[in-house]
Amino acid sequence: MWNGNHSRKQYSRHSGFGHGVDYMYELALNNVTLVDPDNGVWCGSIGMSDGIIATISEDVLSGDTAIDATGLLAFPGLVDPHTHFGMKGNVTEDFQASTRAAIRGGVTSALVFFRTGHPYKETLEPFIEQARAGSLIDFGIHCGLLTPEHLAEIPWLIEHGVTSFKFYMGYKGFEKARYGSSQAMDDGFFVDVIAALTPYRDKVVLAVHCENPELTARYRHSISPQGTQFLDRFNQENPPDAEAEAIWKAAFLSNRGGVPLYVVHLSSAEGASAVRQLKNLPSKRPMWVETCPHYLVTDTSNRFGPMAAVLPPLRAPGDNEVLWEEVLSGAICTVGSDHCSYQRSEKVTEDGQLVPQAFGFGEVGHTLSLLLEEGRRQRQMPLADIARCTSRNSAKIFGLYPSKGSLRPGADADIVLVDLEQEWSLPLPDLDMSIYEGRTVTGLPVMTIKGGRVVAQGLTLNSGAKLGRYLHRG
Repeated sequence: MWNGNHSRKQYSRHSGFGHGVDYMYELALNNVTLVDPDNGVWCGSIGMSDGIIATISEDVLSGDTAIDATGLLAFPGLVDPHTHFGMKGNVTEDFQASTRAAIRGGVTSALVFFRTGHPYKETLEPFIEQARAGSLIDFGIHCGLLTPEHLAEIPWLIEHGVTSFKFYMGYKGFEKARYGSSQAMDDGFFVDVIAALTPYRDKVVLAVHCENPELTARYRHSISPQGTQFLDRFNQENPPDAEAEAIWKAAFLSNRGGVPLYVVHLSSAEGASAVRQLKNLPSKRPMWVETCPHYLVTDTSNRFGPMAAVLPPLRAPGDNEVLWEEVLSGAICTVGSDHCSYQRSEKVTEDGQLVPQAFGFGEVGHTLSLLLEEGRRQRQMPLADIARCTSRNSAKIFGLYPSKGSLRPGADADIVLVDLEQEWSLPLPDLDMSIYEGRTVTGLPVMTIKGGRVVAQGLTLNSGAKLGRYLHRG
């Protein structure tokens, strides 16, 4: 498990498995600019065979297929740490539609949140099989811990490749509606979750949705929101202090058992302040922090109103810049899409009202281009840092590194080529709705390579794209 540090390993002029420059690789990328999260940005060639990166070289390589990638950047395929594929409707169809968009945007692996009020011994394997039948990318599973029976199943889940779990602080009072459980997501059950994970703390991660539902309920019923815009009101009803207070509580309780903590979807300046203070305190466990593109690049002025409803909500414009400071400093170490594949009709009623509990939107595949536009172009974020927060760090935290999140020999041959100067307009195909519709960004994923095969070119899927695989961790 990664503790936040990394060593710098310089490759030799020709690194690999003993093959020379005359060896015929299955696929060779020549004259490409590697955005290597471990070693920075440099020009070279990548030889791929049998689904893995076989060599990294400064020489031009031969291949059954050889691509001159002059002028293009090669990033590791993105590892999206936060998705909700298969959350509703037909699991196979949702995985297929969602991962089509993911592949186009350079996402080659994802961690998927699976939650149910039923036992995982009955539900996990059928879910994985349905997902396998539709997913075009590799995927691992985070499981929600929602009942006492789930806590008893932790050893079985670890044996079946699930080493990351989630607690939903913000769902107290909505357990029945969201996943059919009568177990309250209260502080007492959170303590039980920590106790159940403590014996496995060297191999597990606990992701936590940090919101205090009692505070949000009080604001919702006692405050008269100012202004008429839906997203302004929604932010006031679910305010930043409810997130910040919950972060402090999650950190305190997880530290009691030394259980590694992963704060999902940090959204606010107040939450960021809590994180900064906590990182300066002694701790028995690592703590990592994630945010999402929508908290970095849009805010309560988003023109889509209720269709942009998400929890935590979009914040005021000033919060964006505070979160960017934390991304640039590395305090926020991952960026996940929090993808939920809602259709327009599932989000908003005919008279423009938010459908109850329809929080989230489909955004997988937009992350890299948004970070290139808003991070690199607008804020001079180093390219290698973008590679770290979109691939390597997630892979390290969730037990997938160095097979994922790396451009080193032996890693899976998952690569996205980017034209840094090409403009294009969001959204990607396959998404029925997008809160970025019509937004122009610079930085186009022109090719996605998955397992050493070209699976997308110019945002168009190739017909030969193979199904992904379940990532058994641990």
